[in-house]
Amino acid sequence: MSNEDWLEDTDWLEEGISHPFTVRTSASIHDQKQFQIKLDYDRTLLPNDVRKVINMEAYFFVPVSMGITSRTYSKEHFFSSLTNYLRIKTPRRPYWFEETASLSIPSADAYLSLKASTRERQNVEPLVIQDTKLFGCYINTVMKSLQMILINGRDAVPTANPEYVKSFKKRLERLFSRIQIFRQKYVGGVQRFASLASPDVRKVFLLMDEYISYRVESWLLDYMQLLEPLSEDWASGLREFLNKSVEKEVFYRSRYLIAEDNQLVLSKSRGPQAQEQVQYRLGLLKKYVYQVLYLEQEIVRRDKLFLNFMAMIGAALAATFYGLATLQQMTLINQADNFWRLTAMFVVGILAYVAKDRIKELSREYFFKKLRKYLPDLEYKIVYNFLNIRGQKESVTVGNLAQYMQFVGRALVPADILYLRDLESNFDLEPERQEEVFHFHRRFEMQPDSEDTDSHNVEHIKEVLRLDVSEYLNKMSDPRRSWQYWDLEKGVVKVDAPRVYHLNVVIRYTVTRFREEGTKIRHIEYQRLRLVMNKQGILRIDSVLDKGEIAMEEEL
Repeated sequence: MSNEDWLEDTDWLEEGISHPFTVRTSASIHDQKQFQIKLDYDRTLLPNDVRKVINMEAYFFVPVSMGITSRTYSKEHFFSSLTNYLRIKTPRRPYWFEETASLSIPSADAYLSLKASTRERQNVEPLVIQDTKLFGCYINTVMKSLQMILINGRDAVPTANPEYVKSFKKRLERLFSRIQIFRQKYVGGVQRFASLASPDVRKVFLLMDEYISYRVESWLLDYMQLLEPLSEDWASGLREFLNKSVEKEVFYRSRYLIAEDNQLVLSKSRGPQAQEQVQYRLGLLKKYVYQVLYLEQEIVRRDKLFLNFMAMIGAALAATFYGLATLQQMTLINQADNFWRLTAMFVVGILAYVAKDRIKELSREYFFKKLRKYLPDLEYKIVYNFLNIRGQKESVTVGNLAQYMQFVGRALVPADILYLRDLESNFDLEPERQEEVFHFHRRFEMQPDSEDTDSHNVEHIKEVLRLDVSEYLNKMSDPRRSWQYWDLEKGVVKVDAPRVYHLNVVIRYTVTRFREEGTKIRHIEYQRLRLVMNKQGILRIDSVLDKGEIAMEEEL
């Protein structure tokens, strides 16, 4: 691949692309009270596939000492502690992408054209805002991917390689060239023709310029940090190039961009409050830019449908009972009158009147309770709303997401999950574990795209699942424990030892592909994590079994 074609080769964007058979995942600590799993779904279908269903089943093995049981930790508690974010991946090649070194955003060109009427500008304005945000996302993604290229090159080429360094510099220079065109052509355009641009359009260009400037500076500093352990021969000229690039970017921001009190200059002269304001602004900028990628999660209310259906069944049973009681009453009426028959007729009438309402209510509750365990606790329709190249609103139904949670006895835990839970355990010497187990199941059914929908941006989906474990910490003991023991050389030794708890999570990922001929192919992968915790929160996450280390595939 030539240096001139680097930006057109987008296979390396977003840290690679997930395999259609699997789900790419990574687990990490978000903060002391939350751990998260990032998932990467591939929506593309292989030839002869008609649809795809992705199941994630997580079994949480919680020590009894944490006090998390079915009586103290309801489904409502769990789902209120769970946060998830769904977005599409930054498009590998936006629809306005050209295979030249120049930059052209058609919607912005049309908006800034002096020939455009006020009505034409108003019609294209939402598309300009969308495309400009996509450009900011794309720049950040390219720089993130360049970091991966630098890491891979550093590890793969330990000795000096001038050609590799030259190629990397060329890629950065071409990226800088596109940023410069964006600033001169579009940011400068709304400033030169301020009377033509609406406040929202002017805002999106100026905020995008600010966001790009911060991200360029941040990524360049990361590149410089990666080069620190390398020899001067390896990174000959690259350090100097990065230093000059950072200086140039900071100079641009200080002279042309925004007010000084919004600049990211974390020097000693700036106090904590000013630094807080900077970080807060950067967070708002990120949300503003990436808003264009997020998916809508529309709640599906199936429980009301089944509740009404159960009510109909209850009403039918109540009516049957009332009919039988009325029939018996009529039989008694037609017989000869005496005291006992009149009393029986009166009692049957009262029982029929009283019992029919209770039968209706009790039967409804009974049948709904039996059926409820087969229904999802939460169900969503996942939708991506966007503007197509003509500026028309479109909506793509990405799929349907169902979530279930329930406590299960150890005897009901599948054998493969129990095997992985007991992995690396010494049954002869290890005391019996007292654990509560709950099962969290997510079913994501991917919706195939219709042929008349322009869904070029929805090939891959990224999700962040974040669980707050604050309630798990309430009944833990203090994080430190005084302990003494006898040392053969020193005698009595007293130590302040840490006290930790282990929360084990075994996850089974299943990707099922449904074929045109009626068969299906199921790919299964396993993962086991151990959360090491104390009273203060999560200390670390140990990967006992890496995802994909144990996997299988079967055709059904």
